[in-house]
Amino acid sequence: MSGRLDCALAARDMSNEDFELLDQWRSGDRLAGSRLLERHVDSLFRFFHNKAGASADDLVQDTLLACLENQDKFERRSHFRTYLFGVARFQLYAHYRKQRRDGVVLDFNTITAFELGASPSVLAAEHSEQRVLLEALRHISLEHQVVLELCYWEDLTAPELAEILNLDTAAVYSRVRRAKQQLKLQLDRLITEPKHLAPTKTDLARWAALLRVEIRK
Repeated sequence: MSGRLDCALAARDMSNEDFELLDQWRSGDRLAGSRLLERHVDSLFRFFHNKAGASADDLVQDTLLACLENQDKFERRSHFRTYLFGVARFQLYAHYRKQRRDGVVLDFNTITAFELGASPSVLAAEHSEQRVLLEALRHISLEHQVVLELCYWEDLTAPELAEILNLDTAAVYSRVRRAKQQLKLQLDRLITEPKHLAPTKTDLARWAALLRVEIRK
């Protein structure tokens, strides 16, 4: 098995500029920290947009604040983006745990954004297939939604996903496979015109890439 997923076209090494900004940030240069984080704000907004609805902007700010407060814990054993999305995932799950009032422990491997009450994306996608894809993602388990969106929208590799999810690489491949199966079941349910079903399911990467461009501030 290769070290990359079919939806992650290439590993993304942290640029020299990111390293330089991180060093300056650690030395107390807040402007450098802001510049570093500004490079990743669009990615964070995409991450929260279809999982947290109206809370997306607040969660972006919470994630940036958490990165600032915990910058010393990042030891450069991974790319900055991997660290950032790990913090974002933690913030997303903490957000939903705080909302729970009935004492029930949330299992993000089974519960969906739809069940959690996240408002639908207000994105006016150009094509009906894109709108269906967004809705289908909201109806698979939140953890599988995280995996697929990081994979297709952020081009993260299997080792990067493994670090974010605290899994080994083999388990990541298995999780991506199950996530795709869940998504295809939801596409079967949501697409009412058969002529649209086949291209959407077989050209998932292309539709996801188009959405990636549209989901931004």
